[in-house]
Amino acid sequence: MQTLAQAQLERDRIKADKAKRDYDKALSESVRKIEADWFTEIQKRVCAEHLRTLAKLMTDAIGNETDETRIHYLLSDCAIDWLRDLGNAVEAASGEKMAFAGKAFKRTSKPRDLLTVSQWAERYRVIESGSNAPGKWDNSRAPHATEIMDSLSEHSPVRTVTFLKASGVSGTEILLNWIGYNIDHVQKDMMMVVPTLELRDRTFNPKLDKLFRETPVLAERINTKKRNSDNRQDLVEIGNMRLIKSGANSPDSLRAEHIPYVAADEIDAFPWDVGGEGDPKTLIENRQKTFSRAKSLYVSTPTTDGTSHIEASYLEGDQRHRLVPCPHCGHYHELEMANFHYKTSAESENLKKKQVTDAYFACPECGGIIEEGMKNKMLEQGRWIPRQPHVKNHRSYKITSFYIKFGLGLTWKQIAQKWVDAQGDTSKLKAFANTYLAESWKENETGLEAHVLMTRLETFPVEPMPLITVAGVDVQKDRLEMSVYKFAINEESWAVDHVLIGGDPTQDDVWNELAESMSHYGVQVAGVDTGYLSDMVHKFCDSRHWCFPVKGEDGAHRPVVEDERKRMNKLRYRRKRGRAVETVGTHQAKTLIFARLQMPQAGDGYIHYPNNGNFDDGYFNQLTAERLVTRLKAGKSLMVWEKKQERNEALDCAVYALAAFRLAPTLKTAKLKMQRIFDVDPVTGEALPQTTESPKATKWVF
Repeated sequence: MQTLAQAQLERDRIKADKAKRDYDKALSESVRKIEADWFTEIQKRVCAEHLRTLAKLMTDAIGNETDETRIHYLLSDCAIDWLRDLGNAVEAASGEKMAFAGKAFKRTSKPRDLLTVSQWAERYRVIESGSNAPGKWDNSRAPHATEIMDSLSEHSPVRTVTFLKASGVSGTEILLNWIGYNIDHVQKDMMMVVPTLELRDRTFNPKLDKLFRETPVLAERINTKKRNSDNRQDLVEIGNMRLIKSGANSPDSLRAEHIPYVAADEIDAFPWDVGGEGDPKTLIENRQKTFSRAKSLYVSTPTTDGTSHIEASYLEGDQRHRLVPCPHCGHYHELEMANFHYKTSAESENLKKKQVTDAYFACPECGGIIEEGMKNKMLEQGRWIPRQPHVKNHRSYKITSFYIKFGLGLTWKQIAQKWVDAQGDTSKLKAFANTYLAESWKENETGLEAHVLMTRLETFPVEPMPLITVAGVDVQKDRLEMSVYKFAINEESWAVDHVLIGGDPTQDDVWNELAESMSHYGVQVAGVDTGYLSDMVHKFCDSRHWCFPVKGEDGAHRPVVEDERKRMNKLRYRRKRGRAVETVGTHQAKTLIFARLQMPQAGDGYIHYPNNGNFDDGYFNQLTAERLVTRLKAGKSLMVWEKKQERNEALDCAVYALAAFRLAPTLKTAKLKMQRIFDVDPVTGEALPQTTESPKATKWVF
């Protein structure tokens, strides 16, 4: 057995042996100073030789290019190639003795791959579900998206990117590709902003999880265990970077530390003021001030002119629009509504609705017909052209649904059908402009002038027309006013008369006179305002089931009349308390009426006025007594109807008449009634075939 002293000696011997081995290894890997100095001189000489060629290489790379961003890309590529050549040259000149040092220099001088966002997406992005084209991302499926994505690349000089878009043009996918690129390739802190925290949790977070799950390079970085432990509803931490997920309605969620990259989706749904701290776009940009290479992406479909965040941001940028070549003459032009054409034919089952049978574009240069079958090849050759090329570092893009490749979204024919279906309905026209044309809806802020409407006076046909007679009644302190209209199923209408019944509305004789007047004109359905003397209105309406007590409610979100289910629930709830008052959305009703008053020719929704003495300047002054204006309320810009003169009874009566028509029985029942009365089709006016079958009874009596 060893003694303690012997054990200590053995331990010291082992330590000494290890120290000698370490010394021998270090000695074998070391070089003499003269050799190190020689290698240093080699590096200096090779670097100097390459530096002398750099200026010419960059000049040759630029050539005659004038686009600033393109020049930036060319110089970046040139610098990458130059660094690679430098590493190879130093390695080759280092000799056998210093080969290890040459390899080390080459390794450290080798630059990272200079990927753009579109290159990263095509190399790594995978979409397994929820897509018309599942599988690996292919830039050729959305050729317009490539430049937008590349403007967000880390080596791009572009500071801000705005994408004013129609639906279905890959706006959200561009945003997700940038997030994936940043996580995998750049690793810089990023903030994602959506309109509300609720929308973040309900919509954005599932999309983000899908991105992480389906794209392998991201799934490797963010494994399931890490997703569950490190990632929250409001934050994802990946390595040294953070992805902060915020809602524009929450000042706390926007109060992050300074952050270089920000992506904001559907910004037209952002409030104009967040907790009294200002608009969210300004709050976001304040968080980026300390970063010279910060980047922002704003994506949205537009809403209303004058209140659209995305349109304002687009106008601040260089305003790029997409041009494509004509397949016939090669002329580059924009696919816009002015050159869009379609053919229609009446649908046999529903004669008021036209069916689009064909849709195409006409080249503005040669007039050649561009069929949809030519679209895909044409879109692949498209170019983004700025209208404001002097604006630097802010690229703003705008594109419509016409640029979706065939098979990946709505066809031109389907878009044309949406346009045809929207005619005469302001809410549908607005949705079409926003969703398919990427246009903000321009409300009529100046209103209408009475003398313009006087030019619409016409002589009505003498023969009876297959129409429903509708009245709208406004109650004043010293009179009742009633407008009588005849409505067709497609809401085309003919004004019959505007009646003033003087007297005290608290007295029954005034209401009796109203009843006589309604009987005289054959009124079949009516809406009576309950804003004044509601008890008298209820008394009048309770004995006339075809007469609706109505009350106007402001607010752009309120429909002209509530949907049937809400109305029935209200009726059941108030059955014991008497007849329910029907709510009328006056904002939408007035907007719709004013749009119809500006229709250039008769059709669905058109309003006709007879050439008689009751429809004079005084009447049309009342009808046009309001205008739509923009007002700032509670820090938010809103469109509101304001009076430009005190008397507006004709407009109110028109609103109540429209509401009464929509409150009448379903159009199917109304159509049956009109057939029973006139023995003609309610739209075409053609005689219906005679039948011995009795019409089915309805609950409604006209």
